[in-house]
Amino acid sequence: MLRDAEKIFYQENFVLAREKYKEILEIDPKQTKAKYHYLISHFLTDGRGKPIDELLELDDIQGKKDKFFSYWLGRIYFGNYDAQHAIKHFQIFLDLRAKKSEEIVDETKRFFTDAEWLLKYLRNPDDFEIRLVPGVNSEQNDLSPVFFSGNDELLFLSSRSSEGKEDVYRVYHTKFGESTWEKPTQIPLLGDFEYENANLEVVNEDGKLFVFDRKKGGRLFYSEQKNGQWTVPAEFDAMLSNAHVHSHFFINPKENRVIFASNDGKKGKDFDLFESLKDPATAKWSEPTLLPGSVNSTFNELSPYLSADGNTLYFSSDRIGFVGGYDVFSSTFNEATKTWGAPVNMGFPINSPDNELNFKMKVDGEEGYFSSDRIHGMGAFDIYYFWAIEKVNIKGVITDGVTGMPCVDCQIKFHPSSYYDESFTSFTGESGAYGNEIIADEIFVAEIFDVDENMIYNNSLQIKASGGLATTLTRNFVIGGEQTEEMFTVTNIDVKMPEQADTDYLIASKEKAVVALINEGGVENSGSGSTGTSATTAAGSDSQTHSHKYKEAIRKLVRPNVYFENTKVYFSSDYQPLLDEVLSLMRKDESLVIEVAGHTDNFGGEKINMVISQNRAESIKKHLVGRGIAASRIIAKGYGETKPMASNDQELEGRELNRRVEFLVVAEGN
Repeated sequence: MLRDAEKIFYQENFVLAREKYKEILEIDPKQTKAKYHYLISHFLTDGRGKPIDELLELDDIQGKKDKFFSYWLGRIYFGNYDAQHAIKHFQIFLDLRAKKSEEIVDETKRFFTDAEWLLKYLRNPDDFEIRLVPGVNSEQNDLSPVFFSGNDELLFLSSRSSEGKEDVYRVYHTKFGESTWEKPTQIPLLGDFEYENANLEVVNEDGKLFVFDRKKGGRLFYSEQKNGQWTVPAEFDAMLSNAHVHSHFFINPKENRVIFASNDGKKGKDFDLFESLKDPATAKWSEPTLLPGSVNSTFNELSPYLSADGNTLYFSSDRIGFVGGYDVFSSTFNEATKTWGAPVNMGFPINSPDNELNFKMKVDGEEGYFSSDRIHGMGAFDIYYFWAIEKVNIKGVITDGVTGMPCVDCQIKFHPSSYYDESFTSFTGESGAYGNEIIADEIFVAEIFDVDENMIYNNSLQIKASGGLATTLTRNFVIGGEQTEEMFTVTNIDVKMPEQADTDYLIASKEKAVVALINEGGVENSGSGSTGTSATTAAGSDSQTHSHKYKEAIRKLVRPNVYFENTKVYFSSDYQPLLDEVLSLMRKDESLVIEVAGHTDNFGGEKINMVISQNRAESIKKHLVGRGIAASRIIAKGYGETKPMASNDQELEGRELNRRVEFLVVAEGN
């Protein structure tokens, strides 16, 4: 049984190997080698993006027995988007004085190069931000999103209701409500599709939805909106059949130009991008020709999409210069030479070490959608929304609060709440100074690591700024000890600091020339570090973690919950009457001790949700303490997404109920 599992493992069928090893371990849990290869298979498949501590614990055993230990670690780290550690372990394997085949050495060198590319992109995020489209994705494949602007409608293909058939896709649609997407519903009239021809296109000008049907000779069909409903698909143009259009297609608004991917039906041949044009005089379509210029390569080109002005082509490719899998590239048309220019990788976070397909931009060129099977999604392929961002400069000094010495060779990462796998990363020099570009309007988790890669600071903050890269924010960090200096400044403009500021909010406005730490319902640092204490705010108030003797709640305080908007950590003034009632109760009964329990929905990563929930709880506590209640009588605790009170599958009566703060009684009487 073990021999069969080993054979499958070295064939790199890690999904099947994982299940084989699991069966072996159920019979004999002490099978060390089976556990070792099970963990590798697990972390390369369904365990991607999860902590790998269990595998690292085998370092003393398998790290000495198996010369490939660092090789496997490198691959796992790469799959987790940890390029820095991937490079480190690939290098350890290459430097290892042990017999290695030329094939494995060459493969490792390729992995090493890929990891270097990934590190480059991770450290220089592009000018777009992304997030999973809330309420739309499923645990199955969700592909080919298109936005119908005339109806605020998102359409896409999904295998979520394929009755056990993995390769059956159907069209779903959803409309945008007051604040979120409605629950997607199927459009049965549009039929079924296989993965190979799972592609939608929409022409907003005349409200047509285009689909490709390989079963009917590879022809394009379209559906129209009539009385709020999509019609049964009709063939678009019988004359187009001679163009041999394939599933990855794009059709322009004038409906006289089709760009598509094809390998001429030959297995093993790479896909290239072709186009066919309609002759206005004869209504005939031209024979397909390769796109002129540098778009096509010896690799695969798929998912073409042309900008509204026709000058920029977006497509997916696994060509050299990719981050991993299929990446989205852009190419600009040269009017003088009538050719397409050298493709440019769209960078991170649009691209990842996994696959990005079906990139489609709205007419404004500022936002759009794409599909990706990257880690921390809901299913295999998920639908992501992207939008253009403005960046500002941020700089500062990281200091050891105990010794007063600068933090040398420390790494600082700012993780945006909308997509935690992204980070804006920089390193400190001899003076402890760092500097980077950062999103101008975002909630972040800031992490600082010392030279030995130990996390010494973990905290959340929100930045609101304008002015683009002409604006420079200054954010200083003190690790341990007390911080008394101002946390934020902006260069080249007048700075006004309030006498009392008890939040970690930075709001900068170039027009008003004012920077201030402000209290919008009270949001403070909620951090932890090696000292157990987070840095203080500008006013000197700290967010030290206080232990308490109360282990669990006695009962829920009979008061409504406080609810929050998505990712927000400050409460609406509408809840002031409710908080006044809580104040009144606590003033009447001075023995009452409460827990303020913060919660989130499952939108975003677990780590950022834990921070957001803690900040929600802290904002309520700060409000109550500021009105005379002793801090020792209020325990602020965040539970992240671990305790939902409703389904996270929809916004209304679902996620909106999970973004809450509850009041729990933990002690009555002394």
